[in-house]
Amino acid sequence: MARFGSIGWRVPVTYGTAIAAAAASSAVLITVLFLSLSKIEYSLPRFGFFAIREFHIAIRDVTHLKDMTSLAQAAPGSADSLEQL
Repeated sequence: MARFGSIGWRVPVTYGTAIAAAAASSAVLITVLFLSLSKIEYSLPRFGFFAIREFHIAIRDVTHLKDMTSLAQAAPGSADSLEQL
């Protein structure tokens, strides 16, 4: 068993190893996600977007339009659904 600090905590080596492995895995995952985000940001101008926020707004707008179209198709005779669309 490993001993940490002056207060006498006893932590089994397996727990210490698990904590170290989790920390290392988290660091690798964060690095991979950061690099992926950087690649996405680098590629966005080719598609006419200059920031991830612009891309998010475009996705939100398309999703909203899809929802509104679905509402209008669900009640085609309703003036309210046509007015909302």
